Amino acid sequence: MVFFGKNKNMNKIAVISILFDYPNHFVPTFEKKISEDLDTQDYYVIRYTSENEIIKNESYYFKFTHFRIKNFVEFISEKILGKYDYFIMLDATDVGYLSGLEKIPKLMNEYNCNILFGSERNLWPNTDYSHLYGNKKIETPYKFLNAGVFCAKPYDFVHHVNNILKRGLSGLCDQGNWQIEYLLSSDIELDYDNKLVLNTYLAKEDVTIENNLVTFKKNTPIFVHDNGGYNDDTVKLMEYFK
Repeated sequence: MVFFGKNKNMNKIAVISILFDYPNHFVPTFEKKISEDLDTQDYYVIRYTSENEIIKNESYYFKFTHFRIKNFVEFISEKILGKYDYFIMLDATDVGYLSGLEKIPKLMNEYNCNILFGSERNLWPNTDYSHLYGNKKIETPYKFLNAGVFCAKPYDFVHHVNNILKRGLSGLCDQGNWQIEYLLSSDIELDYDNKLVLNTYLAKEDVTIENNLVTFKKNTPIFVHDNGGYNDDTVKLMEYFK
């Protein structure tokens, strides 16, 4: 068990990743490095396939969203709730770990939230609620929710997923559904200072790379997430931190 506190009844953290339609031999990109700071009993890789019988007639995209929200909250309720104070959810194929897992409790307190999502420069997808982003008054370029890396208190995560399910899952993908929940909530925050994660799409100006050494111009994050595609304003960093 991983403990980050003055006694063993505080600050237990789990790390979780989901693989959807990947072969069993594939492991998450961050696994090797994060294992140096994490007990194996606190690390969970959930594997789903699109052949799930319950929703076999739905689109591939809907199945992905279904597993990332509805099936995932069932896992949290059964395996994480009541056992851990926090869990970190990481995309399996494009996330790198630097260091600093022990900083999570302090970071959650700093942002004063129950769920902390990574933040990015790009709004995707656009939803009927996107105009509410202006109410959040974030003063950095990283204003928009990205669901590839987030940290949550298990009870509060279950509560918010129940809100999402009551509205009904949309075809916006898990990120779109979480955007709406964030914009309608007060206890979900975005990591606008990139202390939890740097989402690298459009983030090239915020890092320098020299002799294979990555330097972050603002804060050094715990994770990097190579979200989005490629363009002149984008940098890919995951391979430096595997």
